[in-house]
Amino acid sequence: MERAIDAVPLPYPITCFVLALLSQSPGLLLANVIDTSSVDRAVQATFPDLTASSAVPVLAGAAFGIAFYTVLLYMIRYARRSLAAARDSIAPLLPDGEAGFRRIYGMVHAPLPIVGVALLLAIFFWFVGSHAPFLGPARVVFIGVQLSVICFATSTVLWTYFVTLWGLRRMGKEPLRLKPFTEDPMLGLRPLGTMSVSATMVYFAMTSVVLLTTLVYPQTPLYLAFLLGLLAFGVLLFVVPLLGIHRKMLEEKRRVERELTELAALEWRDMETTPIDGDEGLPELRRLVVSLRRFVAHERAERKAVSLPTWPFDPQVTGRVAAITLTGVVAVLGRAAVDWFLARP
Repeated sequence: MERAIDAVPLPYPITCFVLALLSQSPGLLLANVIDTSSVDRAVQATFPDLTASSAVPVLAGAAFGIAFYTVLLYMIRYARRSLAAARDSIAPLLPDGEAGFRRIYGMVHAPLPIVGVALLLAIFFWFVGSHAPFLGPARVVFIGVQLSVICFATSTVLWTYFVTLWGLRRMGKEPLRLKPFTEDPMLGLRPLGTMSVSATMVYFAMTSVVLLTTLVYPQTPLYLAFLLGLLAFGVLLFVVPLLGIHRKMLEEKRRVERELTELAALEWRDMETTPIDGDEGLPELRRLVVSLRRFVAHERAERKAVSLPTWPFDPQVTGRVAAITLTGVVAVLGRAAVDWFLARP
């Protein structure tokens, strides 16, 4: 899909915008004009619910659709480049390096899942979509373009997103090469958290465009429940793939704490049993000072180990995800309240 978009002699974002136009209301309007040879009939066929009072919501919904699919098409390149950019920081963590990275993430290029998901989406959109009683040649071409663009773009982004998160889950089962906590408090696993955060933010960005449509049109309770499910699903996708990484970081933190506690205890016992008498007092005193310094160093390291994070991202990220989710929930519930109030006799 990215190669097809890149083949157009225009900047990639501009091509995404043009394809979004052709696959949404402007493309349908053009097809209807060609089939009916009448602008008035074409406008009526394209926007059957358009009236003077509903012009703003209808046109706003069309604008949202164009914006959504422009971003969706651009996400194809963005998601692939983000995954490729993470290779240099993730490959050193794997026991087999770049070969391991290709082993885990190479399936992002598999064509069959993308084609299969695209076909399922095409069938779904065909059955749930509205069909005009008369399909002229231009409208048939429009439907083909629309289904191709929407279904292949959606399936490509979904597959890349799935592979990214599934790869994080698989990496949680790998014998990773962790950095010492004195060098990196996150044990070198921050790139994995960055991948998860980036994928989650992209997911919520796309979901937010869908949520904006709830502020324009009245929605059915089932659709509002579906939107709440999307928000909950985004939170799960943020947490679940990193559970294996979380366990590794937690186990390493406990191991370091246990090891430092044992070393501090050994140094303390050594200081307690060190005799200082006779001519050998000065060497023993020096050894005692060295042991005391080691004990203090182990104590400081142990206090540092207690504060080690157990997730590969900063704590502020959790607050951002919670704020985004709460905002979406408030928007959906607000829309439900408005619809209920308007439906009252």
